Amino acid sequence: MDFENNKNEQCHSNHDIEELDRIRNQVINNFSSNSSDFYSSSNNNENGSVTLALDDLTVKNIKFMATVIKVLSILGIIVGVFQIIILFLGIFTIIISIKFFKSANALEDTLITKNGEQLKTYFNEQSKALKLYIIFIIVSIIIGILFFSFLMLCVIGALANDSF
Repeated sequence: MDFENNKNEQCHSNHDIEELDRIRNQVINNFSSNSSDFYSSSNNNENGSVTLALDDLTVKNIKFMATVIKVLSILGIIVGVFQIIILFLGIFTIIISIKFFKSANALEDTLITKNGEQLKTYFNEQSKALKLYIIFIIVSIIIGILFFSFLMLCVIGALANDSF
């Protein structure tokens, strides 16, 4: 009796392995033929856009995010104008703020049109702005280090002249 149960388990496990192999091959074949569409929705239109279905909380959060990004962008433009007067880094600040403002507009347009094209525009503009912001931070750090190094050299030079 024990031998028969063992034989049935082995038969079932072979059948399961064959079934798993078949499923794995289907998945691999589907993945390789649709690898470019792997992250897209099954409800794609002809142009590759995605139709959005949003609940009330998500709409509220998107509106809040868009408003905050716009306010910060306007403040960034104002700060950029003051930075132009002092240092030419203000140009970067203004460009970055405009990119963020464009991304916020695209996010709001996503809510209006409920079309994924505007959401793609939002992510494109946001990524461009973030890349510029990273460059801005690196340049600001380098200029800050150079400025404080120059300041320290002036202080050391002034102290060295006072001791004689």
